[in-house]
Amino acid sequence: MLGCKDWPPDVVLDTPIPLLELAVKATVKFVIDTSPFAKREPDEDDPPPDRAEAGEDIAAFLISKMKGKAPP
Repeated sequence: MLGCKDWPPDVVLDTPIPLLELAVKATVKFVIDTSPFAKREPDEDDPPPDRAEAGEDIAAFLISKMKGKAPP
């Protein structure tokens, strides 16, 4: 699987295992999402996002980016 990502062996050997697992999961998810013949099933690993928490995260991000800049 990692060979198809064109990663040389030294990069794979120097990368922590959790990052390799994320890369493989992301590759598999991408292949499934872009395949016209894939069977679509909801991902049970991820709970649905909390709208209030997402709004707070976006607001905090935007505020952090606006610090030190003049208002538009």
